[in-house]
Amino acid sequence: MAVGLVLAVSMLPIACGSSQSSEAPTISRAEFLAKARSICRKGDAKIGREYAHYAEQAHLHRHSEEFMDKMVVKVVLPMKVRQVREMRALGLPRAGKKKLAAFLAAMEEGLETGRKEPARLRVGEYAFQRAFEMADSVGLRACFFE
Repeated sequence: MAVGLVLAVSMLPIACGSSQSSEAPTISRAEFLAKARSICRKGDAKIGREYAHYAEQAHLHRHSEEFMDKMVVKVVLPMKVRQVREMRALGLPRAGKKKLAAFLAAMEEGLETGRKEPARLRVGEYAFQRAFEMADSVGLRACFFE
């Protein structure tokens, strides 16, 4: 009986995977870019609205720079995190996969920089500079307020 159980368990992976492909379906480059641009435009529109609201209030605060740094942590970072997560969830197309993966990695580096130095999300050496410089070549200028 033990031999039969071992044999049955060893056959399980073969039987379970035989009718399904191990590769997930890939998205076309055009479809990925259309969806990614939409993700970025929606997110950046929300950031713009929120940023404008807080910028109007900044002059009321004694430490307006600190106030705006807190605002970018509250508004910009979560939205950019969401944009990257949603773009990654689309899956990368085969065409241009390496460049798009590098772009998303650069966005993630910008997020990490922004977490450590919130002011770099709005002034000075821009946290997303590397991703910004890559945006045109990958077709995602929309991720930076077109």
